[in-house]
Amino acid sequence: MMREIVHFAQKIMKTLTKTLPFRISFTDEKGIILSDSDPNRIGTSHPPSIKVLEKDDMILFEPSVVKEMENVLPGVAVPLKFDGQSIGVLGIVGDPTEVQPFAKLVKQYVEMMWQESKKLQADELRRMKMESFLHYILMDSKHQDEEQVKVYADLLNIDMSYQRVCILIDIGQSVLTEVNDEPQVVTKFMFKDKLLNCVTTAFGKENDNICSFLSSEKMIFLRSIKDDKAFRDFIESFKERATQLLEMLKVYNITKVKISAGGLADSLLDVSGSYHEAEKLIKHGHKMEESSQILTYYDWNVLLKILPTQIKSDFKHYVRERLYYFFQDEDRVELSHNFSVYCRCNMNISQAAKQLYIHRNTLMYRLKKIEKLTGLDINNFEHCMILYFSLNQ
Repeated sequence: MMREIVHFAQKIMKTLTKTLPFRISFTDEKGIILSDSDPNRIGTSHPPSIKVLEKDDMILFEPSVVKEMENVLPGVAVPLKFDGQSIGVLGIVGDPTEVQPFAKLVKQYVEMMWQESKKLQADELRRMKMESFLHYILMDSKHQDEEQVKVYADLLNIDMSYQRVCILIDIGQSVLTEVNDEPQVVTKFMFKDKLLNCVTTAFGKENDNICSFLSSEKMIFLRSIKDDKAFRDFIESFKERATQLLEMLKVYNITKVKISAGGLADSLLDVSGSYHEAEKLIKHGHKMEESSQILTYYDWNVLLKILPTQIKSDFKHYVRERLYYFFQDEDRVELSHNFSVYCRCNMNISQAAKQLYIHRNTLMYRLKKIEKLTGLDINNFEHCMILYFSLNQ
């Protein structure tokens, strides 16, 4: 407790000395100066502070009186009440008649900031408990104790009965970058709160939803789902909601973001599956340098790009062996690009040639070369699919 007060007094001192024209000081309940505009007085004894606490009221120290007192300056001293208890004294140095009008105002400000600081600490403790709980149920689901999960859920007022879908938001180093030059931990907490508020605004502020940081780089949102229809409705609105979140994050200069959604989990005990699905999407997005910031298994374009990575390694080995001469050819890069464009143009040679800015006959020649190197039929959709996946895995 004392360490908290000392830290708080020093922090408040920095703020007040920038705005007040008077010297100020803080002492503890034993009359020891914790913070002062004059660093030389810090740690010294100030007996009159004890009298202020005993009287529990403001005391004025006239210049004529303090002449006979050691380490006492003219001014005003008032008791500081934190959580309803007087545990310190605020001193304002100067002519009592001049500084007295400021005493009550500064006292209220300091007490208000203390209460705010305590509230932020309590909120951060709650967030830390939530983060620890989420790490437990998401990262180590195989070894979790169901009864223990229920106990923790009750402590955090979490309803375990809902079906849930996991939304993962990867913001990279944004939090660390934003507060890099600011030493006050409170600022970091407040910034993180703003970001979490953006997430709940986009995906739902209902009390049954869970929103938290997992790390400085990732936020998680566990959306409660009542039934299958509610899940379908949410998934259909996911892209619009995620786009709204991206716009809100831009206000804080956070632009390198990827947002993913996992599948539906039957309960909180099973939500790790949804989380790992969302996490895989984020990893695929980074690995493929996918330009899209919004990733979900319910997006056909995303599924198409992920599908090649799902092919088993032994099958990939056989395909690569069969395509050996193609991958050894000196023109393989150009041939690969031309073939991929050909596939994306629905195997339409004229359209693909136009997109590649080459003559139709040139593209036909290159496709024939691919046929010769691979033994595949370029006019056969199934054959094209094998080579396309091989080139994009």
